[in-house]
Amino acid sequence: MAGLLVGVLVFGPMSDRFGRRFVVLLSIFLLMLFGVGISFSPNIYVYIVLKFLDGIAVSGIIANLFVIGGEWSDSSKFALCAIICHSSYSPWTDDVVGALPI
Repeated sequence: MAGLLVGVLVFGPMSDRFGRRFVVLLSIFLLMLFGVGISFSPNIYVYIVLKFLDGIAVSGIIANLFVIGGEWSDSSKFALCAIICHSSYSPWTDDVVGALPI
């Protein structure tokens, strides 16, 4: 949760300065990088630090995609888009969707 807080504080101003697309792509790359690092973490301390950094990357994706989804949707569908985005952001959804074989 601390990583989510720090990520919003870091990626929010960065997206205003460099654009949302760049920040989303950077966050996806960082999420991939830290995810691979988590799978090879040698001890619990490295795992905790990498999960913190992973939370930072996730918040960069979530916060910017909420705004992008709202901007791309029709003004009459903005509330529906916001509800869908907010309902998809939960630990339960992450565990269920993440466990699906693709």
